[in-house]
Amino acid sequence: MSILSKKTEMNAAKYAAFRIVEITDIRPQGWIKQFLLNQRTGLTGHQQHGGMPFCDTTVGWAPQVDFLGILSSAPGCQQQEPYFEFTGHPGQGATWVTLEQWGYWLDGVICCGALIEDSSLLQSAGAVIDAILAKADRAGYLGRSSIKNIGQNPKKEHPYLRWPQTVLFRAMMAWHSATGDKRIPIAIQQHYKSETDIDHSLHRNVTNIEAMLWAYSKTGDVALLELATKSYEDYCKHSSSEAASAPSMASDQLPDEHGVSYNELGKLPAILYCYTGREDYLKAVVNGFEKVEKHYELASGLHSSTEYFDGNHALASHETCNISDHTWSLSYLLLATGNSKYADKIEKICFNAGPGAVTEDFTALQYFSCPNQVIADHCSAHTDFKHGSQFMSYRPNPGTECCAANVHRFMPNFASRMWLRKGSDTFVAMLHGPNQLNTSVADQKLSIRAETNYPFEDTIRYQIQSAPKDIAITLQFRVPEWSTAPTLTLNGAIVETTISVGYVSIRQIFKTGDQLDLQVPMKLKIIDRPGGGMVVERGPLVYSLPIHERRERQADIRSTDRFPAWNMYPTSPWNYALAVDRNNLEHSIGVVQKKLNGQNPWASEHAPIQLRVPARRVNNWRILEEKKIECRHYQGALALDSKVETQTIEGDFRFTPPLPSAEEIERSCSNQIETITLIPYGSTRLRITIFPDAS
Repeated sequence: MSILSKKTEMNAAKYAAFRIVEITDIRPQGWIKQFLLNQRTGLTGHQQHGGMPFCDTTVGWAPQVDFLGILSSAPGCQQQEPYFEFTGHPGQGATWVTLEQWGYWLDGVICCGALIEDSSLLQSAGAVIDAILAKADRAGYLGRSSIKNIGQNPKKEHPYLRWPQTVLFRAMMAWHSATGDKRIPIAIQQHYKSETDIDHSLHRNVTNIEAMLWAYSKTGDVALLELATKSYEDYCKHSSSEAASAPSMASDQLPDEHGVSYNELGKLPAILYCYTGREDYLKAVVNGFEKVEKHYELASGLHSSTEYFDGNHALASHETCNISDHTWSLSYLLLATGNSKYADKIEKICFNAGPGAVTEDFTALQYFSCPNQVIADHCSAHTDFKHGSQFMSYRPNPGTECCAANVHRFMPNFASRMWLRKGSDTFVAMLHGPNQLNTSVADQKLSIRAETNYPFEDTIRYQIQSAPKDIAITLQFRVPEWSTAPTLTLNGAIVETTISVGYVSIRQIFKTGDQLDLQVPMKLKIIDRPGGGMVVERGPLVYSLPIHERRERQADIRSTDRFPAWNMYPTSPWNYALAVDRNNLEHSIGVVQKKLNGQNPWASEHAPIQLRVPARRVNNWRILEEKKIECRHYQGALALDSKVETQTIEGDFRFTPPLPSAEEIERSCSNQIETITLIPYGSTRLRITIFPDAS
């Protein structure tokens, strides 16, 4: 069946509130472009320096294809035996784990390359795409033969063996958006019609619904829609007790699930709603993600996940994978519902949790990251799972390979959703930041440039650089929920409009040279946290006390001189409680704004905004030092909740302490008021974000 016309394709997801624009329609500018360029020169363009499986193409999707120079130059690292027993060894057949990781990386490379127009990234990824398409088997199956069938497995089931295709096909969907490659929809269509004994309704296998429905939107093949709906109905029948199934999400049941699994499975009803209009699916997914927000959301905007949900206490942390996965899932809720609150959440996560989990030059990342972390070395993980490990240190590969690959996706995905469409002539400025939209209306060019340092300032200036003649269009601008008294001006004159469900709109015939200014004033705000803690926010940014760090390189088989593994130790005081006047924050807290001048805002020394905050030292609040700890470890290729055992290990361990109790604050808090400087969370590596309250 041939690819549909644009009109038919637009109607395929007819129940969605918004549609995406092609990734080539958006050109990030300013700090966002610089962030992506740092990815290019950092790990996104050189992930093979992080060790196995990235320095061995034989365990990837296209063996022997020279992906970003892995074959043409020395990888720069030693090949270590993979962390998981079932990852596969150099030169042997790939398993779902290595293919998952390679797919994540490929997706990040394609999206990053498309957004910054980097031909070398796209050419390298294109060689992999070509090889995958060329090696489709006679039935149309795409991927390594080692995961096509279960074979001799007596149970004839495997809940992860089709999961790698979900990750790969997202990369191929991005490739289609970046290049218009007409082979992609048809190839994915044929894949789902190929012979296999894998059940698509089992656990993460069912996430293939995302690609099935995308291919349906491009080809019009109703069989794909039927396969997607049947697969999900079967999943709900036999897995209704799983936390991310529609029945469980619709219930009052508190979700207790692996974070990535919840995001990947939980978004599916939102996607299905866009194509089927089933209100019960939409209600279920909205309720399911509201429960996560209520019980697990951290100060950074992201939910806890180490690797399961772990409450929202001051030391609760998140897995870096979920920066990409949660914001990707929220984007589907945004498309389905049109509710601007999901865009607020995406911004908060990508401006705080995201840059806070990587080094400022994108050469190292954390596996687990926390709003409060005063030490980040090879044994500082204060989490229950992997307690005392290197999972909270910054390194090219901090523990397992999934986060090392998935981290490449979050900022490119953010940039790709900055603009959305509604119908043929309505364009929505959804996620704010410097960018340019280049698209068309009725075959005429529309080009809009957004000039701003947002989120470090509150004004976005939209310049119409090219407008269709004699055609009225609607421009919608998202107004964040946290903003009070927003204004929209056109060529200096205030536009008389009302905020409707989180948006301001203007419809008219625009002309080249018109300028619209959206101002979303930012107010200081104190957020109370469980356990008596408090957090300072202003607009979409969360503020932290940056702790000066001493970085010591650790010898690590998965690092190089260019991409070192770091141990970070505090060299400045951090044990402060805030002493602000809650009733007069604007007077109590001083705001100091600096010019960016092209500098990296996520480097602490270049932070564009500083808050001067009164505080008092809590004298007995100190780093925890322990000689013997209980530690949980993986034990093989079993289900996550059954492959963990607890061991007692000895050594010299130092951990970030919990918040002091009210009694401890009363007893040991200094009477002296000091002024401390807070900067954006994402500009810190070691930090205190959740403070004791000494006001």
